[in-house]
Amino acid sequence: MAAVSAPILSAVGSQPQTRASYRELMPRNISELLGLQQQPQHEQEQRSVTFSSRPSDLELVLSSGDAALKDALLDYVTSRYVYSVETLLHDYLSSLGVQIEEVEGHTGWYYSKLRLLSSVYVGAGTVCEVGFNAGHSALNALMAREDSRVLSFDLGEHEGDYLRHSYDFLSFAFPGRIRVALGDSLEAVPAFLRDNQEWEHACDVVLVDGGHGYDHARGDIGNLAKLEAPGTVLLLDDFEYGDVRRAWDDAHASSRYCDDYRTEINRDVGNGAIDRIVPNTYQNRRSGETAIGVYRGGAGRTEAAEQADEPTYARPKGDL
Repeated sequence: MAAVSAPILSAVGSQPQTRASYRELMPRNISELLGLQQQPQHEQEQRSVTFSSRPSDLELVLSSGDAALKDALLDYVTSRYVYSVETLLHDYLSSLGVQIEEVEGHTGWYYSKLRLLSSVYVGAGTVCEVGFNAGHSALNALMAREDSRVLSFDLGEHEGDYLRHSYDFLSFAFPGRIRVALGDSLEAVPAFLRDNQEWEHACDVVLVDGGHGYDHARGDIGNLAKLEAPGTVLLLDDFEYGDVRRAWDDAHASSRYCDDYRTEINRDVGNGAIDRIVPNTYQNRRSGETAIGVYRGGAGRTEAAEQADEPTYARPKGDL
């Protein structure tokens, strides 16, 4: 099968083209909240390509064992993110004529999911995801720590509606830290890795939020395994879909992971507390359960698995 190249909106480490008007959309206090400083261009570029492996201040606090402090900090981080979505990302999209209520479902609909993602992202220097959509989960990851970077794959259905606008906004707010590859993830992920081998085993967190069919979910899990390293956290969204849950269970059962390979379910119901925090964004949504499964991907891998020629995950159709 002929090689397929994944269209890339921008590369991590490069300075994206931006519009001067972006800065005007950001009040000074919000710019400071996101860590945007009035720096010379070359200093911004230098900052954007420097990724430290040191723990963030938030990560140190969250690992301190103080439950009350941890809860308070997570609430603060999550609330800061919600505020930034409403006052920055959504206001910007609205200014370009995007109807926010028409944006396809995203992680911002559920408060406990946001909180869980924040708790994981503070420990992640590199986050890789399938499903950029309007950039909500990417924004969460980028805000969680000052040195994080995000690699995202998206089908591109909404590129002309709002995806590119969201990408433009995030690439300006977090220069050099966001990269998006467009195309069906079953082809785009292998194509990207074929051309960018330095990304193999580079991701601290992998979020799968793509197709809801069994073959697509299972294929994403298998393809993204090449991005994982020992200790990587894999998050699978939309557990309420039976095929997605079955894909997770089958990947678990057929993997070479040890017994500490585990699943945690996070459930929330729509139209909850989050609706009252940002009503203009989340009103009129149908209630429904959602969930994320979490496991420490590489932490329990056996030596035999590391030496195996082929992964035990099923290969999706079209995988080269």
